[in-house]
Amino acid sequence: MRDTSYTRREFLQGVITATAGAAACSCGLHKAIVPAPCATSSTATEAAAWALADSGAHVVTTVPATGTVDIYDAWCRTSGHPAVYSYHEEAAYTIAHGAALAGARAVSIMKSHGCAKAANSVLDSLSCGTTAGCVLLVTNDRFGRHSDTAMDVAPMLRGIGMPYVNPPAHRLYEELRAAFLRSEELGLPVAVLTETEDFSERICLERRAAAAMPVQEYTRDVHRHVLCPILARYQHAVLQKKLRGGDWRSVLRPEMPSVPAGLPEKWHAHIMAYEPVFSEFKKVRALGDIVCGDTGVSSLFAFPPYDCIDICTYYGGSIPLAAGACLAGRKRVWAVSGDYAFVAAGHLGLIEAAQRRLPITIILLHNGIAATTGGQAIGADVFERLIAPYEPFVRRIHNPFDRREIGSVLAAAKRSDSLCIIVAEYLAAGQRQGAQ
Repeated sequence: MRDTSYTRREFLQGVITATAGAAACSCGLHKAIVPAPCATSSTATEAAAWALADSGAHVVTTVPATGTVDIYDAWCRTSGHPAVYSYHEEAAYTIAHGAALAGARAVSIMKSHGCAKAANSVLDSLSCGTTAGCVLLVTNDRFGRHSDTAMDVAPMLRGIGMPYVNPPAHRLYEELRAAFLRSEELGLPVAVLTETEDFSERICLERRAAAAMPVQEYTRDVHRHVLCPILARYQHAVLQKKLRGGDWRSVLRPEMPSVPAGLPEKWHAHIMAYEPVFSEFKKVRALGDIVCGDTGVSSLFAFPPYDCIDICTYYGGSIPLAAGACLAGRKRVWAVSGDYAFVAAGHLGLIEAAQRRLPITIILLHNGIAATTGGQAIGADVFERLIAPYEPFVRRIHNPFDRREIGSVLAAAKRSDSLCIIVAEYLAAGQRQGAQ
């Protein structure tokens, strides 16, 4: 496999260069540079692209589909960003959400059917919330003119409780710009629906220069940003307060459990197996790093005394979350995943990270099972087949109980300026112990 990864310095320089002349960015501070207000005739597609540029949207993702690719391509031309298309809507949306959590305005553009594919991540993003504005722009195909079946996405969004607007074409520019402000006001992602039949409609548009926006600072908050059963009731109560316009800060926070004493006993064996890795990881991660996790035992190391995971949404979401945070300009981003979560969905995020040449560091805990649900096994060699194309980027911890080896591998990975994948070989270590 050809090594096409950027170094970390090259990548961060590319982020700054790509935004020059369209928007100034510094960890969420965006000020769009646009012409003086003037009325012009445009299509709804152009109006949407200009609204994203004029709102300072720094990270925009899309999977090619009727309508979505036209808006995205127009935004690329307007903003000066290179076009990089995504392959799956769940990963695309999660990248946008990760960027917004990290403090950069972001949007994911997809058609109604794609929104259904991304629903797992969309639902979790509501419980997790956002920092900077996070917008889901949906090209709604209610009559099935460009899809295999007809689908109106509005009932689905109502069902999961996502705030949304469905403006006519002549209001799309204003409503998209307002959606970023609404998202930041609520601390929630917001959806904007546009009908596919409106794309070619000519409208009279007056672009407005964007005012300088306040810096959206990411702050570590495990109670809100790490989704797990222990915190689910609190996170749901916060979401309901936000949706009803109440003060979510008035919701009583549960006591933070300690690891392992404050966690269910059924997880203790797996926690203790992972403990050497996270003890050493705690030593190498620096203040300001962002660490994204997956639903599972590893995410419980978000709690004290380890404090190793900062953000966690759905099963397999750590890598696309990390990709988004990296695109937002964060200097050091980590993703931690179990192998079952990686096989289930995490590899979709790795495809995105590799294609975008993102200098993130990924830790994969390879024990061959789904630990939190009873130890269901991964099919023989499935994990290795998925990781094989990335072997040039892989570093292995052959004995994840050897603290010296763990520390050495993690330290080397921290010095890397490109994509780095660390595989902790629990499966092989367990087989060796069994043979003895």
